[in-house]
Amino acid sequence: MHPEEASNSSSSAHQRNSLFREKDMNMREVLPLKASNELDDTEAEICKENDRILQKGFLATEGELLDLVRETFKGAATVDKATGQKKPYKAWVTDYAAPTPEAALMMNIAAELIVKYKVSTDDVQEKASEIYRKLCMEAPSFTTKVSQEVASSLEKETQYIEEKAKQELIRLNLSPTVLPNLIKLERLKRAKAITNDLVAKYVEDKFAENKNFDLETKAFYPNGQNKDISLLGAAGSGKSYTLRTFAKEVDPKDYVVLSTDAYRGIYQPESPEFSQQSSRHSSSNSSEQGFVKTQNSAYLIKELVTDRVKKLAVRPDVIIDCVTLEPAYNDILRQSAANTLSMVACMPEVRKVPANVYNRAVTATSAEDAGRHVNTTALLQGHKSASEARFFDALPFSQEGITTKFINTNTVNNGKPKVFAEAKCTNSLVTLTISDIRVAGDFFAKSNINEEAKQRQELYMRRKDKNQVKTHLFRYDLYYKARSILINLEYKGENPPKGKEKNIVLTDPTSGKQYFKITKIKDKNQEKFLYEIIDEKLFTQHLAKDPVLKEMYSQITTFNKVVTEGMAFRSVQGDRAILEEKFILGSKAENVQINRPRM
Repeated sequence: MHPEEASNSSSSAHQRNSLFREKDMNMREVLPLKASNELDDTEAEICKENDRILQKGFLATEGELLDLVRETFKGAATVDKATGQKKPYKAWVTDYAAPTPEAALMMNIAAELIVKYKVSTDDVQEKASEIYRKLCMEAPSFTTKVSQEVASSLEKETQYIEEKAKQELIRLNLSPTVLPNLIKLERLKRAKAITNDLVAKYVEDKFAENKNFDLETKAFYPNGQNKDISLLGAAGSGKSYTLRTFAKEVDPKDYVVLSTDAYRGIYQPESPEFSQQSSRHSSSNSSEQGFVKTQNSAYLIKELVTDRVKKLAVRPDVIIDCVTLEPAYNDILRQSAANTLSMVACMPEVRKVPANVYNRAVTATSAEDAGRHVNTTALLQGHKSASEARFFDALPFSQEGITTKFINTNTVNNGKPKVFAEAKCTNSLVTLTISDIRVAGDFFAKSNINEEAKQRQELYMRRKDKNQVKTHLFRYDLYYKARSILINLEYKGENPPKGKEKNIVLTDPTSGKQYFKITKIKDKNQEKFLYEIIDEKLFTQHLAKDPVLKEMYSQITTFNKVVTEGMAFRSVQGDRAILEEKFILGSKAENVQINRPRM
C-alpha cells in the first residue's frame, strides 16, 4: 500500500487543501500538446482563439492555417518498410508557420539575445522589444523588402515546391485531391525558412554594428571545452530545485538556455494586451488555456535558438531544460561530453505532482509559468513515461560515455535532493548504478500509475473489469517495485543506436562499494538473467534490510528457473502469477522469448 502523506495542518487548512487537491486532479479541460491533425473541432477552436501564432499579424498567410493542416493531413500515415505497418503521421502547424517579417524580426532578436548575450530569460522580452523598436525606426522599409525577397524566391522555387509536395503525397499515403493543399503548405514551409534566414542575417549584422544596445557578450568556448548542463524531467518534477542544488555557482545568463518553457514570455510588442493575458494572468476559471496560448510561439523561438547553437563552432555553454532529450540536443552535448553535467529530476511521490503544477500556475509571477495549467492526464502520462524503461532512449550518450544523475526531489523538512542512481550511457552500453534501491523502486514503479485518476487514491489501485474480475493495472506493491527495476534490462530501445547492452549495478550508499551486478544474456536463444555477487558481506546485509532487493533476487532466480526448465510459474500463486504473465511475457517485455507449455 502506498504510504499516506504526512500532515500536521489544522482542520481549516485540511479543508482548504482538500478542495485544492480536488481541483488539481481534475484539470482535464486544459488542452494538452496534440498534433494539429489530431485536434477535434472543439480543440481546434480553442487553438484559434488562444494560440498566439494564430492571431492576426503573426502569420504571413491569409485564411486559417490550422484548418488547412487538419484537412490536408487527415488520415496521413507513413509505412514501415521492414514490417509494412502503417504509423499515423503527426502534422504540426508550426512546420508551416511562415511569420510576417515583423514577427520574424522580434523572434530573431530574442534568439540572438538568448544565444550570444548575457540577458536573463525573464528580461528577454523587455530588451528584445526595445531593440525591435529601434530597428524598426532605423529602417522602416526593411520588412517590406523582406516580403518582396521572399515572394521572389518562392517564385523561383515553384517547381521544387511542387515536386516536394508530390513526394509528401506518396510518403504519407494521401489522396491526390489534397495535392493543391500540399503545394500551399510546402510553399509556406519554404517561406518560413527564407523569411527567418533573411531576418536572422539582418539582425546579426545590426547587432554587430550597434554598440548602443548596452549588451555584454557571453563567453564562447571551442568544441570540447564547453561545460554544458542537461536537465531532464517531467512537469512538476523539481528541475529548477535540482539546478539550484547541484549547480549553485551557475548563472543562467552565462548559458544558452534551451527550453521551450523559458520562451513562453516572449511576444510581439504590437500585441502586449493579448500576449500578457496569454502568459501572465491566471484565470480563476479552470478553462484557462495558458499552455496552448504560449506553446507554439515558444517552440518557434526554440527552433531559432537551436539552429543558431548548432551552427556555432565556438559557442557559449548551454543548459538544456526539457522533458526528454531531442537527438539534436544530444549532438550538442556530445561535443564536450567529458564536461557535461547531466541530471534527471525525479519525483517518486507522484501524488504531489498535480498540486505542485497547479500551485505554480496560480501563484507564479514569471511570464513562462503564470497561468500555465497542464492537462491532468497529460501530466500523469509524462510522469509515467519518465519512469518507463524507454526513457533511457532520451538520456545523453557519447562514445566515451555521459553519466546522468537521477535526483530524488521528494524532500521533506527542508531536506536536500539526493542522487539515488546514475546511468552511464555510451554508444553501445547503458550501466544503471543504483545507490538507493528503495527510492529507485518507488520511481520506476511510477510507470504503473493510473493516468485517468481523479483522486489521489486512484493513482494506484485495483480495478475490476466488466465481469467484476480483479485486475492489476495500477499497482504499487513490493513485487512491482522490484519488477519495474528489472524491466530496464529487457528494454531493447526504439531510437538509434538500438540494441544497447544494459547492466544494473547496486552500490552501498555509505561506502560507495559495488555489491551486486545484474545483466541479461542469451542462453540457447533464450534470454535469462546473469547476476554476480561482488561483495557477499554487503549483499547479505542489504538483502536482510532491503525488501526490494530481496524481491528482485527472488524474481531473478525464479525467472531463470522457468527459462532453464521450460516450466510454468507453478510455485508462484495468485497476484504474482498474473503479474509475472503481464510483465515478463507481456507488452512491457515483448522482446523476451520464453518457450513454455500452456497452462
